[in-house]
Parts: sequence; structure tokens; C-alpha cells
Amino acid sequence: MEAKMSKRKEMRQKLESIQSEADTLLREKEFSMETLNTEKQTVKSEKELMEGQKKASDTRMVELEKAAEFFQSRLGQKFNKVKGERVEFIFTQIDHRNPERPHVFCIKIDSERKYVVSDCHPELDDLDELTNKLNETNNFRAFVISIRKAFKNTCT
Repeated sequence: MEAKMSKRKEMRQKLESIQSEADTLLREKEFSMETLNTEKQTVKSEKELMEGQKKASDTRMVELEKAAEFFQSRLGQKFNKVKGERVEFIFTQIDHRNPERPHVFCIKIDSERKYVVSDCHPELDDLDELTNKLNETNNFRAFVISIRKAFKNTCT
């Protein structure tokens, strides 16, 4: 009888141990499921954000392409990214005797955050003056207009 009681006690302890282990595993499973659901929601939110950003980027790209087409077709102005982290500006429609003749300059921003103009064809006598004014005022629009006028003056 005592052996049976001892055996029952031992089995109860094993059962309690197994039950405790099962409870622990259930809590871990619930925690893992909650973590997984949270991660899924985070991924979903990030995906939606990225899709929204891509849509906005695509819309902006279409707008920029339209603007570039306008500049190229109406104003004879074209932009290209070239080696050395520079942007190349190509103007046509300047020389009325040869409208397709390109007038070109390249520009970049150096490590001191100053504009540097290079590869200007045809050469402009007042290029340094125009570049200095650009660096003083940071008015890029006025600079491009001035360069275009200076190119136009080389044609007369």
C-alpha cells in the first residue's frame, strides 16, 4: 500500500511537472504568436508606406519627364548627368542660323558647397563672373538664364 502511495505521489509530481512544462510551452507559443502578428503588421505597414512612396516617386518622375520634355522641345534645353557627379546643360535653339548647334556647360557642387562650372562650349568671357554671382546668390535659375543670354551673345 505504501508502495502504491509512493508511486502515486511520484506520478502526481511527474504529472505536475509535465503540466507545468506544457503551461510554459503554451505561454511561449502565445508570446511567439503575438510577436509574429506584431512583426507581420509592421511588415505590412512598411510595405504600404513603401508602396505609397513608390507611387509618389513615380508621379514625380512623370512630372519631371514632362518638364524635361517641355524644356527640350520648347526651350531647346536638355540636362544629362555625366561623369564626375556633374550635370551637363545642353542648349539648342540659340543660334538662329544653326538652331541645332549645341551650347554646353557642365556644373557640379564641390566639397565646399560651391558651384563649379566646366566644359563650357563655346567659351564665355564672363563665365567666372557669372559663376561667382551664382555662388554669392545661390540663384540657379538666374544663372541659367544668364548663361543662355551669354551663349546667345556669342552668336551675333
